[in-house]
Amino acid sequence: MRDTDVNPREAGTPPLPLRRRRATLAICVVAMLLGLVSAMTLRPGTAVRDMLPQRSAASVALDRVLTQFRLMDDLVVLASVEPGEGNPSEKLVAFAEDLRAGLQHHPDVESVRFREESLPRSLAQDVLLPQLWWRLNDAQRAAVTQRLQPSAMQQRFRHHAAMLVAPGARPDAWLDNVRNDPLGLIPLLEEHGDADGVTLDAWVAPMNEEDELPGLMLSDDGRSLLVAIAGNRPANDLPYTHRLVAHVKQTAESLRPDGVDLGHTGPYAIADFSANATKHDMIVSMVVSMVLLSLLFLVVYRDFRTLPAILATVNGGGLVAFGLYAAGGGQLSPVTAVCGAVLAGLGIDYGIHLITKANDRSPGSLTTALRTTGPVLLAACVTSALGFGVVAAAGVRALTEFAVLGVLGLFATLGMTLLFLPAVLLRRVPDDEGGAARAATSPTRLARSVVERITARPHRWLFAWAVMLGMAFGAVTVGHDGPWLRFAGDLEAMHAVPNPPLEAQAVMTDAFGRRASVMLVHVTGPDADTLLERSRAVEAGLRELSQDEPRIATVNGLGALLASASAEAFPPEADVTLAAFDAAVESSPLNPEAFAGFRDVLSRVLRPSDTPSWDALREHAAAVGPLLPRVFFDGAEATEALVVAELASPWELMDDRASLLSGFAAAVAAVEGATLTGLAVIGAEMQGELSAVVNRLVLLAGIAVVVWLAVFFRNPWEVIAALCPAAAGLLVLVAAISVGGIELHAVNLIALPLTLGLGVDDGIFLVAAARRVRRAKQTVADLRRELGVTSHAIMMTSITTLLAFGSLSFTNTPAVQSLGVLSAVGVATCLGASLFGLVPALVMVHSRRAWRPKRRR
Repeated sequence: MRDTDVNPREAGTPPLPLRRRRATLAICVVAMLLGLVSAMTLRPGTAVRDMLPQRSAASVALDRVLTQFRLMDDLVVLASVEPGEGNPSEKLVAFAEDLRAGLQHHPDVESVRFREESLPRSLAQDVLLPQLWWRLNDAQRAAVTQRLQPSAMQQRFRHHAAMLVAPGARPDAWLDNVRNDPLGLIPLLEEHGDADGVTLDAWVAPMNEEDELPGLMLSDDGRSLLVAIAGNRPANDLPYTHRLVAHVKQTAESLRPDGVDLGHTGPYAIADFSANATKHDMIVSMVVSMVLLSLLFLVVYRDFRTLPAILATVNGGGLVAFGLYAAGGGQLSPVTAVCGAVLAGLGIDYGIHLITKANDRSPGSLTTALRTTGPVLLAACVTSALGFGVVAAAGVRALTEFAVLGVLGLFATLGMTLLFLPAVLLRRVPDDEGGAARAATSPTRLARSVVERITARPHRWLFAWAVMLGMAFGAVTVGHDGPWLRFAGDLEAMHAVPNPPLEAQAVMTDAFGRRASVMLVHVTGPDADTLLERSRAVEAGLRELSQDEPRIATVNGLGALLASASAEAFPPEADVTLAAFDAAVESSPLNPEAFAGFRDVLSRVLRPSDTPSWDALREHAAAVGPLLPRVFFDGAEATEALVVAELASPWELMDDRASLLSGFAAAVAAVEGATLTGLAVIGAEMQGELSAVVNRLVLLAGIAVVVWLAVFFRNPWEVIAALCPAAAGLLVLVAAISVGGIELHAVNLIALPLTLGLGVDDGIFLVAAARRVRRAKQTVADLRRELGVTSHAIMMTSITTLLAFGSLSFTNTPAVQSLGVLSAVGVATCLGASLFGLVPALVMVHSRRAWRPKRRR
């Protein structure tokens, strides 16, 4: 007989892993290798997109904005001069000029700017001025028509001539004002209605000198300068983003003069840092989890030869799970990245239960362990998988992927435990089997001692545990004016801490007081004309809202660029009016050449265009790019656009934000195809929906677990007993969250269904042990011994789960850290409820023979 075969006469016919060890090992190793190859293709996802609710219209709209529009495609370099430096702007401008020269020819860089964006002359001439007459209201048109009468124009020029020869010097600003607007049309427009910035700039921009530079993007104190690098691909293209950020950082650092500090922020910097933080969290959590689990195993079992087999089993199951997850198109998010550490702690539990039953690792003991423990392990795996699976009902992509990966990991690790681990253990049976048996069984002495002390006076322990649960229930229900649970209204917890890009963004907000937040409205239409009509309706509604809401600074959209022609409001005859203007200038002592720019503007205004100039917009992508998708500038028809409302101050500093959001929502609701979106909108939606999400997840987890337990036990009293530890853990966890004032968000709230799914495993093992003793008609002493062995296993598995979730505390993402802490609290409470509540209850019931075998007909 080969050394890899097992004698079938030993303990009956052994299971397949023991009869065909080589084949089993070969298949498992190949599966691990294939999983490794597939897992290496995993790439980090974009944290913000992954945490958006999938069923929310605002989330869908924001996803379109992030991927299709150029609104947020800037990598910002914040250059700051240390205090004490003389003439800081000169040094900052020199650095910005050098940086622009070093980046402008790079293929990943579209543009570099460090000056305020002004209205381009070509855009005003080609798009705005031909549409400007249609944008005036009736009062403005009437006033302008009256001012363009020959007598009125002559009167204005006589007034300018008299002021020019009057005693006293005339300031340059007065002269520029006369040159740019000799007829005083801009004050006239402001007097007879709301003239937005685009309208006024359209008059002035074409008359500016070509070489006149706009102002620098300097901070209020003049010691910081923003350099905005525009990319040619969206920030969610992570390989491109990493390449762009690395090149800009390297170039900026090489050009940085002494005394200048650099910071990097913007969507590109934030996305790149988030991807790197996700990788860091994955590595750290896995390493810490494996180290802690290994140390625990060695301390308890003192078996250096079994440890490699256990680690190979756990890691093998993880590789298979990650491989399948990658093959299905999954990606790494801050939540899924740390799933490996959690699965390691849960997966090692199966191996601990198996080796606890297989005392000497002999074929007979392994066969017995597989047959007695295998079904219970499957039941525990299913309940844990149910806890993970219901998380998918949260409606968030990252949580759905976390649920899928968790379920795959649990079943893959269970498969490795039932196939790979017995085959490895059988091949590694030591000569001194008695030593191995002592190493395996000695840790159970502590558990047996604990069980004996607890079951000696079960009433006392049950009473103490009931009092504690009553206190937890009182903490949840008594003395609370508001809801039991509080929910976060933003995604701040999803960002790693420390976070240099976000810190630079905060510095930028403080230093540049004029930088404010924006609200976005995503507008869609079946064709360009319908899109323009809807965009105008949204802008009109928001401008009407801004009249009563001072927190809205400006509203910009397609309607501000492309006006609607009116057949009843044509301007005065252009040729006649221009001839009268020329005559008025000639009759004055003023130089006619000084008013050539204004005459050109007036000529374009008096000859308005009847149709929107879509082709002209395509030629000005830099100016209007944030309002239209990228495909429009490639020649596609405009079927979606943005309306951008700039707020007067940062969103996070505003009071009564709910009223502002409701005002925006009411203004947009009446327009078909318009969706209010943005992180502020989604945060408010999530805050309102998380309560329903928590209830849905816990309810689904509870129903699924109860149904599975009913199938497994087929005894209502055993189902109730198995649920007790999980119910106690859930109650104490809710009390801890409520009393501690912890805010729940889309990540840490999954600790609730996980506690229910994982905590019921302890009840399953204890109830199954009691059922075996009862069916064998054994004594209370036998039950205590059996519960001692099982309690040792659940103590070990609970500690490993605690260590796995505890390893999440070493990550840099607050949401993941909070998930680890809350899950650890739930698991620890379930363990306490099992040992000090369920164990004495099982002994009491058995001693009174309350449970009897079910009669068969």
